[in-house]
Amino acid sequence: MDLINITVGLLLVALGIFLIVFYKKLKSENKTGGLSFKLQTAGIGALIIGISLIIREFWK
Repeated sequence: MDLINITVGLLLVALGIFLIVFYKKLKSENKTGGLSFKLQTAGIGALIIGISLIIREFWK
């Protein structure tokens, strides 16, 4: 088990959650799309990559 991959995975999950929460806050204030939609997409992507890194390390 590689501790670096697990750490990076946890950081990506935390970043993804932060971006999604930040997107919800930004969306409630502005009511417009654009950059905020890209933030949500980046958050979802970071979550998926982080979870896949963690799962891959535990299944080795």
